[in-house]
Amino acid sequence: MRSTFKVLFYLKKSRLTADGYPVMCRITVNGTQTAFSCKMTVPAECWDMAANRPKKSKSPRIIEINDYLDDIENRLKKHYRLLCEKTDYVTAQRVKDAYHGFGDDNKTLLEAYDYRLQQVQQDIGIGHKQSTYDKLSNERRCLESFLKDKYREDMLLKELDSEFIETYYQWMLGVRSYHATTAFGRIQSLKCVLYIAVAKHWVSHHPFLEFHCRPAPAERTRLTDDEICRLMALDLRYHRQRAIRDMFIFCCFTGLAYADLRNLRYRDIIVNEAGVPCIYAKREKTGTEYRIQLLPIPLQLIEQYRGYPGKLSEDRIFPVKDRNSMITTLKKLAARAGIDKNLSTHVGRHTFATTLTLAKDVPLKTVSVMLGHKHITTTEIYAKITASKMKNDMSRLEEHLSDTFTLQQEAQPPKPYKSYYVKKGA
Repeated sequence: MRSTFKVLFYLKKSRLTADGYPVMCRITVNGTQTAFSCKMTVPAECWDMAANRPKKSKSPRIIEINDYLDDIENRLKKHYRLLCEKTDYVTAQRVKDAYHGFGDDNKTLLEAYDYRLQQVQQDIGIGHKQSTYDKLSNERRCLESFLKDKYREDMLLKELDSEFIETYYQWMLGVRSYHATTAFGRIQSLKCVLYIAVAKHWVSHHPFLEFHCRPAPAERTRLTDDEICRLMALDLRYHRQRAIRDMFIFCCFTGLAYADLRNLRYRDIIVNEAGVPCIYAKREKTGTEYRIQLLPIPLQLIEQYRGYPGKLSEDRIFPVKDRNSMITTLKKLAARAGIDKNLSTHVGRHTFATTLTLAKDVPLKTVSVMLGHKHITTTEIYAKITASKMKNDMSRLEEHLSDTFTLQQEAQPPKPYKSYYVKKGA
């Protein structure tokens, strides 16, 4: 649809002052009108009614007024063009508000995202980490790409609706081929930005409250007891391979994430009131405290790497390098050990949570404290019952019940047996 835009200057004849009549500016856009005072006065005899400007004159004051009115018109045109680039819904009032700097009514989605980024950046080292800022920056770039692909450079917050976020979600899954969990995370971040916009009165209501999506249930890779033993038994020639293998095994027996392994220092090893050495530290990701009682194998590894070269500092326990090189080496070691799983530094944490604790009847609450989870519901993600665990549990139950309950058999003719069960995979 063609948009009409016009700027007209006129004198407000209803209000005469000692210096003349106030100069007014009228904006017309698509049939909508608004006006504002230019904060100057001109005598009636100096005004050109046909040109809607002061008459041409060599008077410095008239020249100054004409230049000022030219500047107003040029700035109004600029704001009008910018609004047209952002939205199809442009009114005279919006142009006027943009000119006067009343930007809240014209706040755009990317401007709101930038405000959130600025908040996080100012809070780095206090309540947020650099990684949080980097993640939010990536999400902003993703949203910007979506806008350019499906809409335009940017959109006013007032234009957003449930259809927008639904389209964004499907675009991430389809065009970008994002995992459902990744798309879910970016949707949640976008909703957070809109909550801020509502709180700042940039928009009257949250447009995305009715939209819901779920992260895909993640299949967390873990090692079995046998696979851990095979990895530990590998005869490795190079010291760097041995170090990476040992650090991974340490994670399997402590549940440390990569960042916490890298930060681990000797001062974090404390003998508790029961006389048992434990790790007392805070998770880098969340700042939550965690406490892990050290088993013999991790204690042995701590002593083994005391004085080892290549550490970031002397007080560090392990010679942790960059994550990518560790993952590359772990994949090679897995292949040598005959482990057909996609190993990463975080698999050690999953293995600790499942194979070495929950599957061996360590209480969920205890595991939650050791993993440094804020909420026990996070730990429950790991609480999947394995087939071997179920078999062992039910065998113990069968033993217990057989001593208590007995089914009395009545004499009756035998019936032909028919199995109603279908074997899994049949």
